Amino acid sequence: MECRRLVGIDLGIASAHTVRVLDESGTTIAKRKAWPTVESLTAVETAALAGCPEGTRLEVIVEPTGPAWLPIAVFFIRRGHLVFRVSSAK
Repeated sequence: MECRRLVGIDLGIASAHTVRVLDESGTTIAKRKAWPTVESLTAVETAALAGCPEGTRLEVIVEPTGPAWLPIAVFFIRRGHLVFRVSSAK
């Protein structure tokens, strides 16, 4: 069974980050607020991987707004997940 999880993170500068986790069909399976701390990001990872087989890699999507994306990217990359930086600018 394949388990795909997309983790979209709307980075907050002076507030918590807003996180939404989607499954392979695009259904929202979790919503969270998160801070750039190991404890908070581990909770996001745990919620995103719930019900998935061991070894599932998350696909984390962030829009790089200043340096706020860097600790998020470092956390998830070090744990073996994929991180995609996207830009809404044309």
